[in-house]
Amino acid sequence: MGDESDTEGVTPGRRSILAGIAGTFAGLGAVQTASGQEEPEWPVGGPDEVDYTRHQVIADDSGTIELSVPTAWDDVDATPVGIGLSVWASPDIEGYVNSWVVPGIEVTVTTEARIVENEPDEVLDTFADFGMDCGDGGRQRFDSRGYEFLAQTWAACGDDGTMFVAMVATPETDPPHTVLVGAQLVTVQDIVALAAASGSLEVDTDALEAVS
Repeated sequence: MGDESDTEGVTPGRRSILAGIAGTFAGLGAVQTASGQEEPEWPVGGPDEVDYTRHQVIADDSGTIELSVPTAWDDVDATPVGIGLSVWASPDIEGYVNSWVVPGIEVTVTTEARIVENEPDEVLDTFADFGMDCGDGGRQRFDSRGYEFLAQTWAACGDDGTMFVAMVATPETDPPHTVLVGAQLVTVQDIVALAAASGSLEVDTDALEAVS
């Protein structure tokens, strides 16, 4: 895992997209594999018992990033990481980071030139390789609220059929920035939650410029 002196907030796990980006572009420690660790228990009951009918708007500490997630994803960390502003949400962030059985989402916005100047394909090539634990579901582009995302899907992760989606977008706005999204999808409800989250995602570029 990354040195705690280099990051704030969430501790990167085996397949956190922010851990991968930080480890490659910001000189942080390597991502640590969590194999052999016990799978965490769901803090709010099993996946089928989670209430996804209600949503909440979450934001990073600066208020630059906003998106809507299920209220059941009430473990939220809004502190920045080494490469920029970020916000995470899950029923249990530790379980999300260190296993394949807890859903969640992580969003970061970075203005680091060494990331922004790379094409989305190159960024995904750098950090989104979970082939040891998952099947390659391929890549596709899609538009959401003015963002053109390139998404890499990883399927059948672990022993539970979990899907992990890594998405990258570099909008043509000032200040130049890249949006990185990672989401772990355990049930069909989680897929719907990701669609709602990406559809509600907003980045306040004025606020981003002020903190850059």
